[in-house]
Amino acid sequence: MSLADGYKSEGEVCTTSVVIRLEGRVIRTPLIVLPYAKGSRTLLGMNFLQNAGIVRNLKHHNWFCSDSPHRTYDFVKEVIIQEVQSRPNLEDNTC
Repeated sequence: MSLADGYKSEGEVCTTSVVIRLEGRVIRTPLIVLPYAKGSRTLLGMNFLQNAGIVRNLKHHNWFCSDSPHRTYDFVKEVIIQEVQSRPNLEDNTC
């Protein structure tokens, strides 16, 4: 696999499918879980943006959904991370 920084690696990974809620939309997307990565954040890539129909407008520092180009959302500098569900044994899960 190739990571976001271009680093290529071989190893066992787990896969899952999750629901992401974004500005009133529900987007089901597949994720790859790296069992050896502890405390890492989720990185959504180009495949997520494409499947969700998200269009980035870098010139105007905003984004919109392809089916609603009139409704734009500004990029933010600070992200509020909201933990939706917590499972007590998540740390013990080895996929």
